Amino acid sequence: MIPASFAAIPERFWRHLAEAPAAALLLDYDGTLAPFVPDPARAIPYEGVRELLQRIDGGKTRVVLVSGRPAREVRALLRTVPPLEVWGEHGGERLLPDGTQWTAPLLSEEKAFLDRAGALAADHLPSERIERKQFSLAVHVRGISGGGALLETLRRLWEDRLSGEGWRIRPFAEGLEVRRADIHKGRAVCALLEEVPPGVPVACAGDDETDEDAFRALGERGLSLLVSVAPRCTAAKFRLFPPEEVLAFLRRWHTAAEESGAFPGDRKNPSVLETLRKRVSRTRSGVDAG
Repeated sequence: MIPASFAAIPERFWRHLAEAPAAALLLDYDGTLAPFVPDPARAIPYEGVRELLQRIDGGKTRVVLVSGRPAREVRALLRTVPPLEVWGEHGGERLLPDGTQWTAPLLSEEKAFLDRAGALAADHLPSERIERKQFSLAVHVRGISGGGALLETLRRLWEDRLSGEGWRIRPFAEGLEVRRADIHKGRAVCALLEEVPPGVPVACAGDDETDEDAFRALGERGLSLLVSVAPRCTAAKFRLFPPEEVLAFLRRWHTAAEESGAFPGDRKNPSVLETLRKRVSRTRSGVDAG
C-alpha cells in the first residue's frame, strides 16, 4: 500500500503516548537517522538527531536501533550518551547499553558460502565496495556509473552459481546483499515486542527493503514509518520525508512522551536490565533471541 503522510498520524496515537507509562521506539540507522554517503564510515547522523534521541531515551521510552550494520559500528557512529541498545546485522547480534552482547552462531559452511559470494563480487567491484559482515555480504554502487546494471549482473551470478537453501538475495538503497534467510529485522522486532508490555505505544521507522520485514512483524501492534523522499508501496502505514519530517517526528515524540512527566520506563529498572542480560546470556548458543 501507499503510506499516508506524517501529518496523517492520528492524534489518538500521540495522546496514547502521552498517557502511557512506557513506550518503545525502534529505528533503522542508514537512510533513516543518517544520510547515505559514498563512504559508509562517514555516515554521521543528521544534525539534531543525536540530541533528540538522548532526550527521548532519557524519559520513559526505550529507544532501540535495528540496523544492517554491525552493532558496535552503529554505536560508534551515533555516539549517544549513554549508549542505546542496538540490534546489528539485521538482528544477528544484540548489544545492550551496558555492553553485553549476543551474536548468532555461524557454521563453517555458511562462512564458506559468503566467501564464494565475495569472490564473485570481487570480479566486478573494487574491494572498498564489498562489505563482508558476519551473516551476509553486501555490495555498494553509490556514485558508480552504471551501478544498476552491475547489481543486476551480480544478482544473476549469485543466483546461478551459489547453491544452498536458507539464503536470501535482497536489494537495498544502491546496493545488493546476500544474507542468511533466518536473520532479518522482523525477528529482532518480534523479540523486542515480547519484552514490551501489551498496550505500550511502539513505533518502527526504516527506509528500504530490509525494513519491510520489521514493518510486517510490527503489524497492528504499533506505528510503522517508511522514511523516503517519494511514496512507494510498503507495509508501513505512514511516510516521513528525510530529514525534516524525521526530526519533526522525533520532536513530536519527545514532546508527547514528556507530557505525562519524565519518569523512567521499565527498561530503566535495574531488575529489568538484569533480565535482559540473562536473556542474552541464555541465547548465545542459538539464533532465537526472543
